[in-house]
Amino acid sequence: LLAKYLQNQGIVWPQVLSGIVGNCINGLGNYILVTVLSLGVRGSAYANTISHILQTIFLFLYIVLKKLHQETWAGWSGQCLQDWGPFFSLAIPSMLMICIEWWAYEIGSFLMGLLSVLDLSGQAILYELASMVYMIPLGLSNAVCVRVGMALGAADIVQAKRSVKSALLCTGEWNPPGGECSFSCFSCRDVIALVNKVLPIYIVFQLFEAFCCVYGGILRGTGKQAFGAIVNTVMYYVIGLPLGIVLTFVVRMSIMGLWLGMLACGLLGAAAFAVYTARLDWKLAAEEARKHAGLLPQSTDSTVATVTTVPRPGPAEAVTSSVATGSSRGVTLTMYLRPEGQQDLMRTPEAAQALSAPASRLSAKQLAIRRGAALGMVSATLTAGLVIRLLTSRH
Repeated sequence: LLAKYLQNQGIVWPQVLSGIVGNCINGLGNYILVTVLSLGVRGSAYANTISHILQTIFLFLYIVLKKLHQETWAGWSGQCLQDWGPFFSLAIPSMLMICIEWWAYEIGSFLMGLLSVLDLSGQAILYELASMVYMIPLGLSNAVCVRVGMALGAADIVQAKRSVKSALLCTGEWNPPGGECSFSCFSCRDVIALVNKVLPIYIVFQLFEAFCCVYGGILRGTGKQAFGAIVNTVMYYVIGLPLGIVLTFVVRMSIMGLWLGMLACGLLGAAAFAVYTARLDWKLAAEEARKHAGLLPQSTDSTVATVTTVPRPGPAEAVTSSVATGSSRGVTLTMYLRPEGQQDLMRTPEAAQALSAPASRLSAKQLAIRRGAALGMVSATLTAGLVIRLLTSRH
């Protein structure tokens, strides 16, 4: 949450530094707790938890000491309990987009465990390799999500399209590692041979998977994550996994069959995302972004059309700014001055009035019932998890 808060202001280096320091602490903690103190798996869990806590504290202190919250947060208010619907209408599909894909990989690992230890070992290596390589398109996805969302919120359709094209070009120029891998850290030659056999399929799959990841960032930036969640559900659980299961167990292609199914899933998913993005109504997306930001709906002579017709400032009008707040020493980004006569959509009296009052205000009784029910569901889920953990630990 803190990382996303900083990313939306164009600040990325604190997350990078905290990640580097956190990984160093994690590695040192694992060595001390696992090797020196012989705490085993529990020691590794302790080290991982400590590193995450320290990263969170570092980012929190950075925000407080740099006073970034003063210009972006108005403080605690009872209004934060209002108008949860639009928030969850974006949050839940975004969660499903990621979890649906993540669960598919876990199901694939479980299926490989039904075959043999050899197939499971090969799947584990490919899964770790995929997770590592996936970080590159994931970074592009996060960047394009923030850039597109900020551009649409400012009714700058030209900049939003430019960010999309840049992200797709970077993804197309990026190629996953090819050839054979030695995997010198593994002593089992059968596992190495199996992984190298599947690697060509994985390389092609990873290319389409990278495009799916970046398109996912575009969809989240435009508020269309519901479509992404639907596509991922269909591609993974209607096409990809069923096809992989048939090829694995019926055609007896073992791990090759699973990754061929995943390849079909990635190919069709990338095609669906590409067609949808090409046919996207950007003016409507900009208006929806303003509504999600709490701005009043526009008339037929909308500011969106006005902004897009205003000539873009030239390089002579470009300025550099660290982030949205001048006191921060974040990443230096190139910003553009607003052309003369262009309205600041986020500073109008109408915008301030809309931001201060939710569209449909709930009464105190309704708030108590609905938010109390949400708190009860969260508490029940936590309690159920603890009970299951206690019951399973006894056996």
